[in-house]
Amino acid sequence: MLRKIFIPVFVLLLGLSSCKKPPFVFHWERTGNKPLVCFKDYCRKKHHRDKERRLLVQKKIKEKEKAIARGDTLYKVKVNKRVRTYKIDEASIARASMDSLEASATTKKEKNKIRYVNTVLGAVYFPSNSSDLDGEAFWTLDDIAVWMDEHPETLIEVSGHTDNTGTSGRNTSLSKSRVKSVGHYLIKEKGIDKHRLVPAAYGSGVPIASNDTEEGRETNRRVELKVIAE
Repeated sequence: MLRKIFIPVFVLLLGLSSCKKPPFVFHWERTGNKPLVCFKDYCRKKHHRDKERRLLVQKKIKEKEKAIARGDTLYKVKVNKRVRTYKIDEASIARASMDSLEASATTKKEKNKIRYVNTVLGAVYFPSNSSDLDGEAFWTLDDIAVWMDEHPETLIEVSGHTDNTGTSGRNTSLSKSRVKSVGHYLIKEKGIDKHRLVPAAYGSGVPIASNDTEEGRETNRRVELKVIAE
């Protein structure tokens, strides 16, 4: 009996989830007069666009992880029927803080035009062989959470990094643990939507300082939060 009910319901849900424009969407965060179930065409289209955008950035990050693990400087991503090639060039990322970017705009109109894509909002640092957050990390993440609330359309890459001590496999695992710690705090403690955070684990493949000194290794043991879509 249960099988007879389960199979048709499963097929129906599978069909609805695969629709390019689903018949309805859920507004889990109901601000104002938003209903729980929404049939508006605008909301359905936006839901589909947001889903496609998340899938694309997740695909790009997975291919980038593989390329960095191989030591390559290029990676390819298939988008629809086209294959696009991307260059791994971390030096081109704007590592200036969000505050300095906003301070460069003198008028409200200029502030509204600021593009944050590829901007690192901030980073938290870890002791050797650890994924535990400390007090300074909490302060940094609190500031970033406030910024994310003010820019609700942005998607953020949460990338974990290590120094070059330890094996490649250990460093990849450690960078994943660091990303998990940061994501858990932002989602559980600060209420950030988990769909806005895209995890990436690069191990020791993307250093921003020399691993020949203790100071450099401390700088490389980090999780960076970077805007990848807005």
